[in-house]
Amino acid sequence: MGAYESEPQRAEIPDEGGSLARHSLTSAVVGLALFSLPALAQEGTTRAKFEVYPANAKVYGQRVNENGWDYLSEADQPVLLSRKAHFNRDMAVFKFEAPGREPSEEKTLAWTKVSGDNTVDTGITLKAQSPMLAFQDWRHFTPWSDIALGLGLLGLCGLAGLAFWLLKENRKRKAEEAYFDLLAKQGVSVNQQIGRYFCKNKIGEGGGGTIYRALPVNNPNTDAAVALKMLDAKTAQDRDFKERFQREIEATSKLFHPNIINVHDADEVSDGSDLDGTLYFVMDLLNGVSLETYLRNHKGPLDPELVGNLIAQAADGLHHAHIQGLVHRDVKGDNLFFVDNDRVVVIDFGLARKPKQTIQVTRDSKIPGSTLYMPPEAELIETEEDEIRYYKQSYDQFSLAILAFEMLTRGRPFVTQDGLKNLFVMDSIHYTAIKSVRDLQPHLSPDFDPIFQRALARNPEERYPTIVAFAEALLEVCEAQTKKVESENLA
Repeated sequence: MGAYESEPQRAEIPDEGGSLARHSLTSAVVGLALFSLPALAQEGTTRAKFEVYPANAKVYGQRVNENGWDYLSEADQPVLLSRKAHFNRDMAVFKFEAPGREPSEEKTLAWTKVSGDNTVDTGITLKAQSPMLAFQDWRHFTPWSDIALGLGLLGLCGLAGLAFWLLKENRKRKAEEAYFDLLAKQGVSVNQQIGRYFCKNKIGEGGGGTIYRALPVNNPNTDAAVALKMLDAKTAQDRDFKERFQREIEATSKLFHPNIINVHDADEVSDGSDLDGTLYFVMDLLNGVSLETYLRNHKGPLDPELVGNLIAQAADGLHHAHIQGLVHRDVKGDNLFFVDNDRVVVIDFGLARKPKQTIQVTRDSKIPGSTLYMPPEAELIETEEDEIRYYKQSYDQFSLAILAFEMLTRGRPFVTQDGLKNLFVMDSIHYTAIKSVRDLQPHLSPDFDPIFQRALARNPEERYPTIVAFAEALLEVCEAQTKKVESENLA
């Protein structure tokens, strides 16, 4: 046979017997299936979903031959149902439960309703047992609930705002009534004219006088507000207080320095009223608090650099007074005003004295000034010669050094002085040692100690030559302390 010669084709012979056999088998299978269909239906299963609120409610089916329930699934998931296990005469009993809600009543459903992957609307809503779930249900079933909720919250905010305003106004009214009563007792009424000023409200007191916020009669603009200090009606009859008040007016009116309170005017009431003859003077209205108040509201010691700056400013003001021949004699936290968080102003020169001053003030066995800040020489002043000897800048330097020690350590500088009553404070100053700053604040530099040892020396001649010299020495160590802490924090 050649390479290009094909093999003879074989003839196809139909297989009639095989085809007949296949048709017969197919018919038999179909017939068997049709015959078995009712039986399969009788024993079948189906899947169904149940429309229940909430959608995650658990579905339970009652068993046919037992007194019990089978957990099937959650309502929003396809539930596999067995006709044999759960349906009796094509009827099944279901119930639904969800946390925080009352269980549903039993629900009977026919096989025809649940078979064929149906979604069955049961019409069941499980009743909420808590206000929160009830609120959620209300939002779910109420289309405009969010709008209503928003309006309700807006209304509540409005009512809360109104209640707050009413409460604030009520407190304001009570405060005004109390204030009016106080002024009435003191013989001063709101907007009462005192000399060339209208008194508006009381802002403080001290040195036998009361301080009011006031406005000039010829310029009632609030920007022109000043502080008016007037001798109280009771103390106006006391010769000592009156002389002290006159001395404060005289001393302060001659001092012009950014760290000393500036006095603008001084006079006495002469309008024929009950206050006729009462002394008053007008000074800057300061925006701030006393250093004593600031320390009381501040927990722990102050930053050393801040202490150095505040003491330096106070020393500058006091040094200006010393140059004018005045010694303050009552340097303490109450008489240093902390203005705008960066400036110190010295106030209340009611005890300021010049050596050999002609005004004689009765002491009644009481040393003028604040005992806790008094230098030991205060007890030695009895004659004019004593005044010349001891009324010097070193007097105020001692007081300012105690205040600086307190600001750095929040403690008293003399051993056994903490908690002592005034009767024994001077004894502790005279007879006990000066503490190291490290006894109270171990992190502070030992370089502070020689500064305080010198400024608090019992002999005034051993202190710094000027109050500014003390402040400069203190500031240098304070700044070094701050730089040391900053470098340690960066390391």
